[in-house]
Amino acid sequence: MKSIDQLYIPVEFRELLHPAKSQAQGIVELWVEILKQDDAHKIPYQKLTTIKKEIYEIRLIIWETRDVPLVDGDKVDIFVKVTFDPTGRPSESVTKQTDTHYSSRTGWGQFNWRMKFDLEVPCDYPRIKFAIHDYGVVDDESIGESTINLKRTINKLVKE
Repeated sequence: MKSIDQLYIPVEFRELLHPAKSQAQGIVELWVEILKQDDAHKIPYQKLTTIKKEIYEIRLIIWETRDVPLVDGDKVDIFVKVTFDPTGRPSESVTKQTDTHYSSRTGWGQFNWRMKFDLEVPCDYPRIKFAIHDYGVVDDESIGESTINLKRTINKLVKE
């Protein structure tokens, strides 16, 4: 017979439905444990507590760019946009950008630009998106972007 610690507990995801709406209003992650009364008494009660939120600061320095494609023929006017998205909701994202490195003929740009973002832990979907743009008088042309998921790093921070 398996001990209580060795039992497999399946996790279920259930939609929160509203009678007047056709679309789910959210999802609940849950599990149900069915135990014999003797086994249930062996598990100590745990007090439910709220998670204490802590504020941290992300400090980021954009030093340089390399090998940026020359989109204006023989040159490119480079700037970097950084968007920090802690929740996965676009309305709560914060975007900052560097100054512009004009007329780069090699795709290399130098910035030494510092950015700070406030981070409230725990957070749902922390991501930082880096986007390189070519500055234009009328509009800016996107050259490339990359998104870094910070969930593992933040989980490590919470454990330590």
